[in-house]
Amino acid sequence: MISLSRTHIFGRRLGLMILGLLFTVSVFAASLLVPEEVFAAPTSSIDLYLDNTFVGTITSTDINANADYFDYTGNRNNLTNAAYTAYGSPVLELFQSLIDNEALSVDVDSDVISVTFSSLVGPNYTRTFNNPGTQLFSSRYTFPNPDIATSGTLVPAILATDINGSGEDVIRLLFGTLAAQETNIPYFLSNINRIDLYTSGTFTGGYAY
Repeated sequence: MISLSRTHIFGRRLGLMILGLLFTVSVFAASLLVPEEVFAAPTSSIDLYLDNTFVGTITSTDINANADYFDYTGNRNNLTNAAYTAYGSPVLELFQSLIDNEALSVDVDSDVISVTFSSLVGPNYTRTFNNPGTQLFSSRYTFPNPDIATSGTLVPAILATDINGSGEDVIRLLFGTLAAQETNIPYFLSNINRIDLYTSGTFTGGYAY
């Protein structure tokens, strides 16, 4: 009788262990299917540098002072489409406002030749725009239907403090596309903690876009 009871208990424990192992494997497998988006712990301020010299800080309060709602669409690397409604302000206005406050004689739109965003989290971490005049300082399109090459509204590149009404205080970069099938979603950065503006020189590190 005792022997049968122990066998029964051992069998139950073995069964529970197998179920636990199967659950772990299923969670891991599901994680591999998650699209390339990074919405992680919040950052509420970004340090701005001009030619490697600290200019000042852009805060979520600065962004929200003149913020508006903008719609963005684009393709992930796995070619699935995504759409977001974001609340934020154009990067050009934010950069120029901070530089003007410091009485620096720089016109961001015409003088800045490269912009690098640094993030606290991956998979992007650092993203550089070597043609900011068309990539960040000019409005680009939303494409509501990625299968139809008819553009939607023009939207600016913005620093957003909220996406899809999540209520998070996480500063993110969003921008439009030039084509319906342009894979731009993985280029969106979240948890940005530093932005570098360059008026001269050539960028040699990180990931250029």
